[in-house]
Amino acid sequence: MSVAFVTRIDGLQRTLGNVDALKAYLGSILPYKQAATVVTGSVMRNFTAGGRPQKWEELSPLTRFIRRHRRGKQNANPLTLRDTNRLMNSVVPHATLDEQGGAFGAKTNVAYARKMHEGGVTTASEVVIEAFRRNTRTGESRVRSYVMHLQGGKRIPARPFMMIQDADRAVLRQVFTDWLKGASNGEYR
Repeated sequence: MSVAFVTRIDGLQRTLGNVDALKAYLGSILPYKQAATVVTGSVMRNFTAGGRPQKWEELSPLTRFIRRHRRGKQNANPLTLRDTNRLMNSVVPHATLDEQGGAFGAKTNVAYARKMHEGGVTTASEVVIEAFRRNTRTGESRVRSYVMHLQGGKRIPARPFMMIQDADRAVLRQVFTDWLKGASNGEYR
């Protein structure tokens, strides 16, 4: 004589389908992209404010003079780290996801970004200065264009721009909290 136990599980396929949907939801890069957008916005606000929470150190008088008079890229009122806006415009959101987890942030491909963020030392260079007018005792005179040879070794102060503020950290926490609440509320279906 043999005895058999037969168990019937209703809804197994539906449960397995929900597990697959939950797995896909939790493996989504979407919250990381949203978080990267928050970080990039914070970095942009750093540029707009001229440094947060502390203002960046002002440009030196020589740097101001060069930026006002250099050929092709003149700027009457140069701003710290925003003279040409090249650095600011190069900052883009960055999000990745792999088997180990996700990462998010902002990135730039400008070669001098690290030196501006952390500070450093200048290298020798040449700057072409446009003609400009200089007041003299006899009246206004025009100075011809000339090349200025700059020696390296001058200190560049740190002007940290790739950083987020406490208010933005709270927004990042909310992005991931809402995402996990979506998993527990069944939004993945």
